[in-house]
This record gives sequence, structure tokens and C-alpha cells, in this order.
Amino acid sequence: MQQVRLLTPILYKTNNIGWRLSSMDHFGGVVLGKDEAMPAGNSPGQFAKGLVKGVRLLRLLHRHRVRAVVINGYMYPECWMALAYARLRGVPAFLAADSNALADAPRSGLRSSLKPLLVRWFVRACHGVMPVGSLGEKYFERYGSKPGRTFVVTFETDPSLCVTSTAQDIVATRASTGFAQGRKRVLCSGRFESYKRFSDAIDAFIAIAPQRPDWDLVMAGDGTQRAMLEARVPESLRSRVNWLGMITDLRRAMQLYSDVHLLLHPSGHEPWGMVVQEAASSGIPMIASNVTGAAIDIIRHGENGFLFPVGDIKAIERALLTVTDTGQYERFAAHAKDSLAHWHEKYESTRGFLAAMRSASVI
Repeated sequence: MQQVRLLTPILYKTNNIGWRLSSMDHFGGVVLGKDEAMPAGNSPGQFAKGLVKGVRLLRLLHRHRVRAVVINGYMYPECWMALAYARLRGVPAFLAADSNALADAPRSGLRSSLKPLLVRWFVRACHGVMPVGSLGEKYFERYGSKPGRTFVVTFETDPSLCVTSTAQDIVATRASTGFAQGRKRVLCSGRFESYKRFSDAIDAFIAIAPQRPDWDLVMAGDGTQRAMLEARVPESLRSRVNWLGMITDLRRAMQLYSDVHLLLHPSGHEPWGMVVQEAASSGIPMIASNVTGAAIDIIRHGENGFLFPVGDIKAIERALLTVTDTGQYERFAAHAKDSLAHWHEKYESTRGFLAAMRSASVI
């Protein structure tokens, strides 16, 4: 069996969302910014810190005599320095990103106008690219990816967190969620920001609630729009909407899927969308916007869920009424159980990564 030893430089000790991540030791994790959290934006000071961190990165790569470099992103000086190292040392470099062709809308500003030039240069300077899914393949094609040098390396959920919860697990989960026994639940999970369009989910739920009296809505997340979203729910329905806050513990987040019955993801901008993949790994039906990368690859429209045009609340209502129909829900749930296996028939992380390494004669 071929083996690849990984070295994973980690630029920031914590991210800007608050996820509590497990140890990266098994991936060769080395934290370069030991006391730093990922910044919310860019500034000259952050750029200078990036250059200093980039020097540490170069020393690390040199000390371990790496045979290939996978660069996750292209907007930071550390990324440019990693690519420069690969070019100077004559080792293959791969660009990895969850970029999505449908999320690549033109924007104003100097930084946005320079991005296409930077991405095109970066793509051409690398041996190959590693998108996450099919919309990522199309994204890199737009920027000149080389024929035969695109290797889909998918995100994966931790199998140890995706085990079926026992009755005791569900009781323990309900102690923190306050879920009522005997109810069915639609889950929305993510940051409560305008581009996520959770107001669309609430409006659609309000519209179908009288026809689905045994279904509740679960809102897991937090953000600047939380107060507005809470106020959007009429008094008569407030007992049927659960607000859980941001769940930063991955084990608790995955356990939540065992006590909900349907994912609704209305985002207007979503390069990938791990919540869709988490729902798929948990075997529940999914309804998501048609710009969500994971949804395009994983949802089989009309079988394990539905795709809908961004902002089309009527389409969300129709999808909700169909999936939550007592006579149809079991059919959608049955198809949802093989969602991840069906997707992995085409894409799977290890297969894509090893193909990339073979293309560059690393293994």
C-alpha cells in the first residue's frame, strides 16, 4: 500500500468563527501562528505578519524536504511564498480551494479587480488544481486550469462523529436543545448574515406552518441578523422555532442531525456548504439553493431533496410541503441514506489526492 506522509502548516491557532477543532497531529499539523486568531479582514499589519509567518513556513518546508506543496488559497502572502518555494526547488505545487463558479460574481474595488489576474497566474504556475466539487472544476477551468490536471479532493466529515445516535444520546442532546418529544424538525444551520438568506427560510416556514402542525423549525447559529430573524417570527409560532445559538463543538453539531429530520439551506452565496455534506452523512433529506456547491453535487432533485433558485420563497414552500408530506417523507429519507455513498462514486478525497500525487510522480 502506498503511503504519503503529510505536513500541514496551520496559519492561525483559531478561526474567526469559533469552531473547536480536534488535534491535527495525524495530519502532521504544525501551528505557525500560535497565539493568533484568523482576522476578519485584511490590513497592512496583517500583511506584514503574513510575511513573517511566510518565512517560518519556508524554513519548515526546507527542513522537511517536501516533495510536493498543496496551497490552500491564493490571497495571502504565505500562499505566494509557498508557491515561490515550490518553483525554486522544482517540486510540484497544487492549488486547493473550495471556490465555486456560481459564487464568482464580479465585484467592485481594486482588490476584486486584481483577483482574476492573480488567480489565473496562480493556476498556471501550479502543476495542477484541487477543487472540492464539480462547480470548483468549472471555476478553475475559467481561470485556465491545465487539461488533465484537475483533481477533485473533497471535504469529508469525520466518520467517528457520524455514528447513529442511541436513544440515550438523543435524550442527552434534548437536554441542551429543549426539543419536544414527538415533533419533527427542519434545521437551518450557519452564520446569521444577510447573504445566508435565513429570512427566506423563516418566511417559507411561516407560510407552511398551518399545514404542517407537527413540524418545528430549528435555527442553529448566530450573527448580526439574529435579532431581526427572531423578530420576524410571529408570536403564534414562536414556540415552534428553536434558537440554539452557534454550536462550535463538532461532536455536538453532528449529534444534532440525529434529532432533526430535514435540512433547509437557503444561502445566496455558498462556495461549498459543509452543512449539506453533514446532513448527507447523517442521512436526512436536504433542500438547498442552487448556488450551493455541495448541494449541486449531493442533492438528487426530487429523490433525496430539492434544489431551488436563490430567493424563490414559493419554491422553498413547495419543496418543504413535498418533503414533509406524511406519505412522501419516508421515500425522501430512504434515498437520503445513500447520499454520501452515491456522491463518492464520482468524487472521494483519497482517490483524488493520490491521483494528483501520481500525476507529478510524487508516488
